[in-house]
Amino acid sequence: MLDLFDKIKERNGENGEKDENEEDGEAYQRITIPPTVHVHRYYYSGNKEFQGPIITGGPTVVVANHPDTGEQMLVDVTLPTGAPLIAHDKNAITYIYSSPPQRVSIKFRKFPFDPNKAVVEYHSGRGVKRRIREHVADHVERKREHRQQSPAIEAVKTCASTTHKALKDTGNQARNLIKQVGGAAKSIVSVVPGVTPLLNPSDDGATRKYRNKVRAAASRDARTATPFVPTIR
Repeated sequence: MLDLFDKIKERNGENGEKDENEEDGEAYQRITIPPTVHVHRYYYSGNKEFQGPIITGGPTVVVANHPDTGEQMLVDVTLPTGAPLIAHDKNAITYIYSSPPQRVSIKFRKFPFDPNKAVVEYHSGRGVKRRIREHVADHVERKREHRQQSPAIEAVKTCASTTHKALKDTGNQARNLIKQVGGAAKSIVSVVPGVTPLLNPSDDGATRKYRNKVRAAASRDARTATPFVPTIR
């Protein structure tokens, strides 16, 4: 950074030497006022736009590398006060102000012009292309907000939410009803004679007891039955 300020001082002839006053012959020291410096460290690394800092305005030295030669360039500009949007492209660095709308462009020259010189242009307005882009983006945003705030869309959303909740409540009520009906049917069937064997043996303890009794009776019948003895005729 010191080398950069030395270059600026050398270019502006600000060496701090004493000058003679022609009227009274008194010597005085020239006071050097450091200029405002804006360093675009990453120019050029692609087309981009970003919010710049708050600028007090006035004479400024813009430092950037030439996009083609890569040589560091010191460009004198006069910037307005404000917080501009800064745009980088392959040909220029542009400071874009909103209030009042104006632009300051630093354009880097190419062959056959001298690449060691830059052209500074001052324009009113934010530019036709940028105004069109901003207008389209603003229109799209307003349409999106209008759709979100539309009474019809809000009514559809409310209806859909209510329907979903109603269907969910209906499903819960149906499941509860099925459980209740199933429990009542099970109680009725359990008291009907001859129906118990048709139930799932793992349903309750009474069914298991019944199954055990059936097995015990079958075992007794098998033991008391007359054995069949085959004869040879």
